[in-house]
Amino acid sequence: MDSLLTDAAADLLDHACPPALLRALLDPAAAPPEPWQRIVDSGFLDALLPEAEGGAGLDLAGILPLLLACGSHAMPLPVGATILARAAFARQGLTPPEGAITLAQPMAAPSPAALLPAPHLAAQVLLCGTEGGALLLPAAAARVTPLGGGLSRLDWDGAVAGRRLEDGADWRVAGAFLEAVEMAGALRRVLEDTLRYAGERRQFGRAIGAFQAIQQQLSVLAEESAAGLIAAQLAATGPWPDPLRTAAAKIRLGQAAARAMAIAHAVHGAMGITEEHDLHLFTLRLQRGRAAFGGEAFWSERLGRAALRETGDSLGFVRRCLDPVA
Repeated sequence: MDSLLTDAAADLLDHACPPALLRALLDPAAAPPEPWQRIVDSGFLDALLPEAEGGAGLDLAGILPLLLACGSHAMPLPVGATILARAAFARQGLTPPEGAITLAQPMAAPSPAALLPAPHLAAQVLLCGTEGGALLLPAAAARVTPLGGGLSRLDWDGAVAGRRLEDGADWRVAGAFLEAVEMAGALRRVLEDTLRYAGERRQFGRAIGAFQAIQQQLSVLAEESAAGLIAAQLAATGPWPDPLRTAAAKIRLGQAAARAMAIAHAVHGAMGITEEHDLHLFTLRLQRGRAAFGGEAFWSERLGRAALRETGDSLGFVRRCLDPVA
């Protein structure tokens, strides 16, 4: 089943979002609607819903291949956020909203506001609540202020009606989970592209991947990619993201991303820094993922405080709170 879903997700995104179309999606003036409709038609968006409600009845581990594929394609459309949001609305007995739903943290402002990449790709914005729950607002009703670097600020007038989702879930945890898992997918793509480049690029009559110094860097890159994947797999357990396992995953993926980006750009001779090179798409995804919904310092503090509240030794805390089969 996992292999079938992995192949189906990869095939869908290979056709729905190749690098050329990905760049078009990121342009607000030329974003085509076809990729989102293909994803809707695939049925993946209701994967977490029970079969009786037209879904697939999967849990987080079941949708992990799809989320990894989104990361490995640097998918800017909010596929994972839409899946979680639709499942949350269904659990509350509410009709899920139509269109793409992106997840965002609210900014400190008199009226609702958020900072988002590519806000034109979302029909709805789900703002995380400070004490659980969330507020769903129409993206079209927001005043958009481009800030550079692909980010925009969205401001809603206080009179704009939104839908409140009082499910008690920590949506910041959900956002961090999605970022961590998609970063794991992006790391895997960075490793594949860097290995391919090292085998094709020749210097002094042989591929640069034959040089011991490059091999050592590639080994570290492979280690970080594997560690990131394992962290994502440990977090993807149960019906909803667990705060502590998500914290551990976000920390480890942030660390892995920092090392992986440095190595990948070094092996590519820094070409991947330019926007024209495909590597740029994936390292930019990693950079944004590190910052979104809390970086390593934020989640390290949360994880540390949880450990201090526990009795017993550190290994016992890890086994009780971070082992998904405990």
